[in-house]
Amino acid sequence: MGLFDRFRKETPPENKQIALVYVDAENAHAQPDSIRESIENHFGGDATQMYSYSKWSAKSVESKKYRNAGFRLVQADSGDNNADIMMSLDAYEAVRDFSERGITGVAYISFHGDKGFTHLLEKIKAIPGWSSVWVTSNKAPTKMIVNSASEVLKIVPPLSATRKGQSKVKASKPTKQVEKKKEPKQNQKSDKEKHSQSTKKPASHSKTQHSKKVPALSGSKNAGSKTARYPSVPYLNTANKGLRLPREPEDFAKSVNWFVTNYNGFSSYKQCVESLKESGVVSKSRTSMVLKPILRAFSTDGEFNSISQQALDMDSNLMIQRMLEDISSRTGQAEYIEGKELYKENVDRYFQKVAQFLVPNESQKVVSNVSPNAVKIGHQEWDFKPFILQLIRDGATDSQKLGMAIIEYQSANNWAETGKEAFNLKSGLKKTQSYINTIRDSMKDSVEVEGTGPKFNFSIRD
Repeated sequence: MGLFDRFRKETPPENKQIALVYVDAENAHAQPDSIRESIENHFGGDATQMYSYSKWSAKSVESKKYRNAGFRLVQADSGDNNADIMMSLDAYEAVRDFSERGITGVAYISFHGDKGFTHLLEKIKAIPGWSSVWVTSNKAPTKMIVNSASEVLKIVPPLSATRKGQSKVKASKPTKQVEKKKEPKQNQKSDKEKHSQSTKKPASHSKTQHSKKVPALSGSKNAGSKTARYPSVPYLNTANKGLRLPREPEDFAKSVNWFVTNYNGFSSYKQCVESLKESGVVSKSRTSMVLKPILRAFSTDGEFNSISQQALDMDSNLMIQRMLEDISSRTGQAEYIEGKELYKENVDRYFQKVAQFLVPNESQKVVSNVSPNAVKIGHQEWDFKPFILQLIRDGATDSQKLGMAIIEYQSANNWAETGKEAFNLKSGLKKTQSYINTIRDSMKDSVEVEGTGPKFNFSIRD
């Protein structure tokens, strides 16, 4: 049986669209759970089929992540770009096959920023009854790719996925690999240091050796000074390649606080840049580099004028998560960065410090007019109906906006997990039930649902 022969037995109900998902796992930066959940929120239900393409290793961590998220792994042949080619051919053939049988739907093509997929997106959206959606976590999407797709779906990572990613960054094994690379560059003392480690010197001594091997984390020169400075981290807060953020995390936090306070007073990004330069909050040479991650955190499309007041009121934890996601996509895979795991650990430490200096916003703690007592302790059920109604009143008028608003609320109120499954568990619903079905089953008297997908629209009934 061929790859698409099995589809012929899966005929959806009349007038119901289907969703097909194809992920280039070699090129997608977002976590599989984030990809799946963003697509389900956008489509308003489960996908018919989900495939991920890569040169898979059966026991790898990535293989396990994609399997656990419900993706079927497709093994790409050896050689460059074979995953891209196989995925493009399979996706186009499947869509054309369904179209010939009178079945319509949406093809979700997930990758970070490979221009080679523009032809596939254009071909799919040209097929009658089908649309192509580019699924990406890219904060600065290429216009050529955007124009080739019917729509762009930007991924909002679940809080739990980000936390798990951070715990991996802090693992000790990658750090040791970086140290081994740097050993040949050490001075003559390194042999003595290695000997002292093998004879099991006190733990405090081994920490000193680690500081010498990783200058970015040492700070030893400043330890006895009156004004200890944050350590210089290559490609993060230095003046050469990379992010070139302020040396001190506190200065970055001051820039964020300044931006949130003053944003509404500017009519353009250029005006904002010039004003920050004159404010003295951060050095003029770092102004543009500071504003870039701030802008991407608050804007859904990277445009200055698209920032809303709701975004400016965003919970600081969610804002930091978005910045880390953006930084990972822009510099995390840069070839000039050696020891990428250690670099990510340094970035995480820096932004943990930034978070300590951010000015808290009391309005972030709960959604307006939604009682904080609505969420009960543990996994007890809570009355989600007034909560959903309030989100729709506040602007979550379609399936995608509603899914994002729920995640933002969960993050702001420190839920241990975020997303649809966490929402359903708290509400006493089926774990995999979609928000669309929840509204139709439980709130049809108060909320009207229009559309057939992938984008359902909501309105409050009189």
